Amino acid sequence: MKTIPSAAAVLAVTTLFAVCSCAAQPRGAVLCGEKPSSGPVVVEVGLANGVPSANPKVCVVQPGARVDWVSDKAFVLSFKRMSPGGANSPKDPSSQPAPDGKQKIGINAAAPEGSYDYGITIDGKSVDPAIIIKKAQ
Repeated sequence: MKTIPSAAAVLAVTTLFAVCSCAAQPRGAVLCGEKPSSGPVVVEVGLANGVPSANPKVCVVQPGARVDWVSDKAFVLSFKRMSPGGANSPKDPSSQPAPDGKQKIGINAAAPEGSYDYGITIDGKSVDPAIIIKKAQ
């Protein structure tokens, strides 16, 4: 029986975990960031010491980009001014179960360029991150 060198075994296990951890994200989605993305992007919603959290705290996307908020627990988004999804998009959407068992809210950035402050509420507690719609430079 041949043995696999330890570096190759570590690489195989790391690759397996990387593939498994992406399963909750929509196909082709990446974690949102501060550079305007054409999407699709993901904002990870969670709890840190019982307080809701968003990763990242600020998400910058280009007009038309798809943004998915994903969590293990049910949550509500509350946009302060209006939804980045535009005038016909709800200001206070509630997460819905996704096929993978996660809770999810998805919005296409259809509103005018600008900053859209919002709250995330889980189990009655809230946090206030932001999403920014901005054309690529």
